[in-house]
Parts: sequence; structure tokens; C-alpha cells
Amino acid sequence: MSKIKIVSSIKDDIADDSGWCVSFQLAWNELQYNILGNNFEFNKKNQYLSNLTVEDNREYYLNKNDYYVKSGGATLNLKNQIQNDILDKFNERSDILDKFQFDNADFSSRLFIYAILVKHFKFNGDFDESTRLFGKKKQQVKFFGADNFDKRLKQVNPMFYNNQNDFAVRVLDADEKNSLIFYRTDGTKNFEDAYKECLQKSYVSHNGLKVRSFFAPNININLLQDFECLKNETVVRKSDNMPMQIAEAMQTIKFKLDKSGAELKSEAGISMRVTAIFHEETTACDFDFNDSFYLFYVDNICYEHGNDRPCMALRVNDIDKFIS
Repeated sequence: MSKIKIVSSIKDDIADDSGWCVSFQLAWNELQYNILGNNFEFNKKNQYLSNLTVEDNREYYLNKNDYYVKSGGATLNLKNQIQNDILDKFNERSDILDKFQFDNADFSSRLFIYAILVKHFKFNGDFDESTRLFGKKKQQVKFFGADNFDKRLKQVNPMFYNNQNDFAVRVLDADEKNSLIFYRTDGTKNFEDAYKECLQKSYVSHNGLKVRSFFAPNININLLQDFECLKNETVVRKSDNMPMQIAEAMQTIKFKLDKSGAELKSEAGISMRVTAIFHEETTACDFDFNDSFYLFYVDNICYEHGNDRPCMALRVNDIDKFIS
């Protein structure tokens, strides 16, 4: 069984059963804007690099308590500092740092960029659990949700309902600081275009909807992606004509979704070889996500900045890959 593929940019083409998280973009932005000064040359024929460097990827509005970014010479001192910092801030240990090379000295010929995103999502009351069928294969898996206009459905906001294969809801957490968007569709677009499409459909028609029921499958994934598509690519900082080659580029995504809420932890690391150091409710609808769908995790602080973008996205088709 093929694994779920993580893409490095929200703009990358995807297949069914894919994932993305902003943590790698945060690490790349540290490289692009703080280390390269956004003045550099790179291989524009590499579409993955081109997608990462687009200007509108620069700003992702997130709660500062939920992420951490650090860069410097790839020394053991830097590794230890990152480990101590994320333990203090998140009470988390890294799943990725041991996969990179760090020098046992104060000087290193490599640069290391690191980012982590940790988010906790609590529903306003646990949903019910049930076993239901998912997809065309009719796989029996665990779902969570409620029906019969249960009071817990008040946290489920309908976005639109065009037909039984085209609908979406936004579910708020107990503090209304984050939301999960479930978008049922058979179409396969990159995460950025799918998210925009979902929002556009909600702008066109979302009035007069009432949630009679809502069901979604449990998800439990622990992914590691080694971005071979970026390895050995060279960027040249124009201010001093310094070439830097990507030695390693990796990302992890741990995501668990069940009746109580969601837990997200995603780390990203980039190692560079360098030569020097530096409503109105009227119509009742059933929102049953029992076939291919997108899931977007949104930090609601982005609305305050007029920048409605997710911080994580999944494309779920083969549910077996998402319940390990």
C-alpha cells in the first residue's frame, strides 16, 4: 500500500491521499528572507522550489504560542538549544533532529533551519463514536459525530450544500481560536486551489442551512517526508555571491482527530552546505464525510489580518492510510 505523500508547498500538485503543513514553509521563509535576504538565484526549472519562493507564501498568520523557528550553524550547541527550547515551550521532544548531521564543534560548514508547529483542538463536548462505511470500497471505519439536531451540532457551521457529493462545514474549537474545515468533493486540486474553491462556494450560497447531522472519520497519521525533489539544489545569495546547496530537507506531520478534538505536531528541517557561517437556518442537511474529502486546519487569527489560509491540509481518499 503506497503511503501518504507530504508536499512541501500548498501550491504543489497533489494526488489522492496527500498532506501539507505550514511548518516546512516557515523553515523555508527563514532561509529565504532572513538568511538569503530575499535576493538570491535558484533553479527556476524546479517547480517545487518555485512554489516555495512565491511572495504570497511569506505571511502566515499563526498564534505565536503554537510555533517556533530557529536557524544557525549546524552544531551540537544549536541542536541542544532547539531541543531545550521546544521542551520548554511545548513540552515536546523532536522526532526529526537526529536525522540531521550536527558538528561537535563551535563551527560548522553547514547551516540548519528548523521549524515546529504544535496545535491542540478541543471540541465543545465530545461527539458520539460509531462504525460507518467510507468510500467506494465501503471500508468499515470509526467515525465521530452526532445527528437528530443534537445540541453539539451548534459548533458545526454549514458553509454550503450543493448535493450529496459537494458540501462543506467549518467546525470551531471550544475557544473559537481554531477551526477545522471539512470539504467533501471528488475533485483533486492542489491544497491552495481546493481551499479557495471551498470558500468561493460558501460565498455563493450558504444561507438557509441547518445541520441535521455531521459525521467524519477518525484520523491518526504519523508521517515523515524526505523531500528528494529539493536535495542538491543550489541557491546563491546575491549580496556576497555565496552558494548554498540543500543537503537535506525533511518534514514530519503527526495528526490525530477523534470525538474529542485534534492534536497536530509538525516539524521541518533544512540542512544547507555552505562555505561560510551567517445564518439563517431553514434547510436541514446531512454532512456525512464518508467519501473523498479535504480537511483544512485553520488558525482563526488569520481572519484578523484578512488572510484566510490554512496551516495544515489533508486530502483523504483511501481511509486505511489515515487510521494507522
